[in-house]
Amino acid sequence: MFESLLNKKLKMEEEILQLIYIRIRKFRHEKGYTQQNIADLLKISQNAYCKIENGHTRLLVSTLISLAGIFEVRLCNFFNDAK
Repeated sequence: MFESLLNKKLKMEEEILQLIYIRIRKFRHEKGYTQQNIADLLKISQNAYCKIENGHTRLLVSTLISLAGIFEVRLCNFFNDAK
């Protein structure tokens, strides 16, 4: 029973992260920014930013907060469809 609950929790966490990565890409496209533009603003390499968008690295809360500022959206917009 515990393993089943743990597996559900992990699956839910992964689904939420995938939603966030999709929203990051969506907001970037809406603003007309390239990955390099965002990487420069975050002071990271374009490759590091690409890994964030593609979910190949864990996203820090501080980075998500920075992205919200760059995209001019509320933090909650990464988690739901509100604008």
